[in-house]
Amino acid sequence: MRIAVIGNGIAGINVAASLKTLGGDAVTVVVYSKEIHPFYSRVRLPEVIAGESTPEDIRFYPEQWYEKKGFTVRLGTEVRSIDRAAKQLILVDGTAEHWDALVLATGARSNCPAIPGVDLPGVFTLRTVEDALAIRGSVTARRSSASVIGGGLLGLETARALTVAGSASVRVFEIFPHLLPRQLDDQCAQLLSSHLSSLGIEVVCLANTEAFLPTAQGDGRAASIKLKDGRSFSSDTTILSMGVTPCTDLAREAGLTVNRGIVVDDLLRTSDPSIWAVGDCAEFAGIV
Repeated sequence: MRIAVIGNGIAGINVAASLKTLGGDAVTVVVYSKEIHPFYSRVRLPEVIAGESTPEDIRFYPEQWYEKKGFTVRLGTEVRSIDRAAKQLILVDGTAEHWDALVLATGARSNCPAIPGVDLPGVFTLRTVEDALAIRGSVTARRSSASVIGGGLLGLETARALTVAGSASVRVFEIFPHLLPRQLDDQCAQLLSSHLSSLGIEVVCLANTEAFLPTAQGDGRAASIKLKDGRSFSSDTTILSMGVTPCTDLAREAGLTVNRGIVVDDLLRTSDPSIWAVGDCAEFAGIV
């Protein structure tokens, strides 16, 4: 039996390892990954921005672990579409590969709202190793100012990383009246803001972003952030930390039932009984 897993994150890799352990020689398990990097810890990406860790440092498993587990990971291999009738994956290069059972572990992508100027160079999201390396390169080249749009946990970790990476001025923009409104009351939020200030991070609350504005020199890079209340702040490097959206494109185009995520039952089966979905892309009982 050939089991295909699309996705090289924590869900895909651990499901692949478990399936191979359970199935032994009776199953062949192949993981398809768009990324070129072996499975790594996404929560440690700020360390890469800060220069505290390399991409190799944040990998979960050495090469020998995959050999011992007995499944294959095909890095840099993007799946373009799923042919359910033929039970084939169609890769970007046009190759068709058969599967008997399919697991979708396609994860999520960073939210990127349609704010004017969001597509300018100098505006980033943080989801992959390549994102972290690009952000670090931007800060290294332009150290005067950096910003994070979104004061959640990842946003705050990213802001700290920007200061360690050498940015002279770092700001966090939060749309709510104080940081982490779901976790903290006013007093605790003030304590957190004071601590961040001691680290060289300014917190700007009630900040609703209107646009990212380019440099006056006309080089096309974003150089400042304009808020809807008229305030404006310089920012050579800007990171959007505004949540994630499940990656459901492949499932939707294949005709599977998709709501916010890929809809699964209590066995993680999709609307096709030979396809399962796990991790950030899956939705069970209305919850992603």
